[in-house]
Amino acid sequence: MRKPVGFGEALRARRGILGFTLEQLAKRSGVSRAMLSDVERGRKSPTLRVATQIAAALGVMLSELLAGSVAASAEILRATERSGLIDPESGVSRTVLSRLLLGRGLEMIWYRFPPLAATGTFPAHGSGTTEHITVLTGSIEISLPTEIITLRAGDSATFNADCRHSLRNLSRRQSEVMLLIAHSGAAS
Repeated sequence: MRKPVGFGEALRARRGILGFTLEQLAKRSGVSRAMLSDVERGRKSPTLRVATQIAAALGVMLSELLAGSVAASAEILRATERSGLIDPESGVSRTVLSRLLLGRGLEMIWYRFPPLAATGTFPAHGSGTTEHITVLTGSIEISLPTEIITLRAGDSATFNADCRHSLRNLSRRQSEVMLLIAHSGAAS
């Protein structure tokens, strides 16, 4: 449910939802901490350029902040609203489970693998990026440059993903995996 509020209140609420300090938002937006504080308190009105920088840093459209709408304290993402992709060659399905986490440098993804399907090789993520995989059903193989890891339902693995890697279903049935990617700088 949304409630109407002013631009400064919408800014403060969105910053709070994302867990950003004023310093973090200042760094992300290129707008000074003092200016952000004044805008939040209603002491100053930002220029269009500054408001656009703030919105981009918060991962929302400027119109959302200008309308004074802020999301409730919880993100609800219905199954029908999820973004997904099905690889036409392998049939592997990739579904994003949270838009809110993206603003924090995190991705929560649900993978579904047809029998014996593979993702192909993923390029290396940025330095310091970590992936955490939990297998929900089936059996998955993670191929890294230095090792191959086999996981079964209930097993988890966490690894540095700043290298080329791939996932493969070892099962003759569908396998499902939850994948959390923490991009370098996430939660800092």
